[in-house]
Amino acid sequence: MVELVQKLKPVIAQVKEITTFEIATALAFQYFKDMKVDYALVEVGLGGRLDATNVVDPVLSIITTISYDHQAILGNSIAEIAAEKAGIIKAGKPVVIASQTEEALKVLLKTVSEKGSPVTQVGMDYLYVPVSHDLDMQSLNIWPKEDQEKMNRFIEGDPENQWQPMEFDIPLLGAHQLENATTAYSALKVLQQQEPKVTDDKIAAGFRNVYWPCRFDVISKRPMIILDSAHNRDSALKLRLTLDDYLPEKDVILVFGASEDKDVRGMLVDLIPRVESVIATQSIHPRALEANVIVDYVHRMGKRAEAILPFEAAFEKAVHLANGERAVLVAGSIFLAAAARELWLKTGILENK
Repeated sequence: MVELVQKLKPVIAQVKEITTFEIATALAFQYFKDMKVDYALVEVGLGGRLDATNVVDPVLSIITTISYDHQAILGNSIAEIAAEKAGIIKAGKPVVIASQTEEALKVLLKTVSEKGSPVTQVGMDYLYVPVSHDLDMQSLNIWPKEDQEKMNRFIEGDPENQWQPMEFDIPLLGAHQLENATTAYSALKVLQQQEPKVTDDKIAAGFRNVYWPCRFDVISKRPMIILDSAHNRDSALKLRLTLDDYLPEKDVILVFGASEDKDVRGMLVDLIPRVESVIATQSIHPRALEANVIVDYVHRMGKRAEAILPFEAAFEKAVHLANGERAVLVAGSIFLAAAARELWLKTGILENK
């Protein structure tokens, strides 16, 4: 990192009013160049149309499910946010679109049409179904729409049908991760048309070995400790559904903190019915919402809550209260989930899973 900064410093000095994110983006591009990567998966920082990352000329653009976030910058409607996201669609370049609301899809398909870009839609061109899941792994079948008749015969157990859909194992938990996996698979199948190195076996190995910390991350089973980066209302709802799916009978103590610019009340509306009590805290980030404000929200929703600072004390109190019987869930902020993970790795206050 230091070497990269020193390398780009003379260039950075020539640009007036450059932002931290623009510098980070330039560092990343330089690093990819130095490492001679075959492909770089470049995620937009915010929005798309005006984002620093959007200087690239991609071989493929991917738009995941659009929900409300950063409304102050991107717009107050799903259509406005979708228009910003659609800014990464390039003329004639393939686009993969995950499932969307009708409002978002209309905007995205209009842009696709204007740009003359080939489009692949998850849920239409590629379909998926869950096979099994536990706290270590879940599996799914994925198949292209042209194989739907074969899939019907497979489901019906036709003894003459020798065809089987592709089955993949992924350690990322939650029904939403099945759609994420199918979106990734759809993109890789598009890339496969020009890149023979991308084989189905390698895709399967990639899914099986993927690691994404702080996304329904079960860092301990005894006591049960889960870290999640849910920080908007859509992700909070997905987190609640995942709790219902994987821990239907388990009482949950929620350690919650969030940035002040997020829909904190909306997140709590979805999470509170599923938890026994809340310990409100805050990360050291300057945008962190005061813990007492969170306590007030929770009390109005009829659940017990207390504010504990610093975060380390809140986390340890939750583990103590869980007493090996309840689950501890840390959520509301990426900063908070990361802090919990770092604390666990450094202090070893929890047993290994």
